[in-house]
Amino acid sequence: MITKKTFTYQNAMLFGLITELVLVVSQLLYMSVFVKQNPGVEFAFTTEYMKSQGFYIFQIIGFFVYTTSVYFLFKAYQINSLGKVLVYIITGGVVELSFYLIIQATYEGAFLYSILDKFVAAVFGTIFYYYTTGKPNK
Repeated sequence: MITKKTFTYQNAMLFGLITELVLVVSQLLYMSVFVKQNPGVEFAFTTEYMKSQGFYIFQIIGFFVYTTSVYFLFKAYQINSLGKVLVYIITGGVVELSFYLIIQATYEGAFLYSILDKFVAAVFGTIFYYYTTGKPNK
């Protein structure tokens, strides 16, 4: 019988940081492609960019990244507290909020939706894990 490692708060914070940094790097990669395809556009996360493409990268791609990562966290670790999953999501949300505050775009209330979207994604990932395995997380 294979025993899973215990998912700790340190793991939750580390994975939340890594997961959100993947999304930030995808923002940087997409922005570099966007600048190359649109001559005259400077490499800057403006309000217009973040309200259109940038926001959707965090929201849509982030949703699938978080759903998948929560599913695999449940698969790889013994998670005995959903509070640890909550710490995972909050850590990612803090990193994303920090990104929004650092960039040149003015903060918009809609940006919170991309952060709240991570909570819904975590629920979907958890449901998907229990639906596909049909067993408790042990």
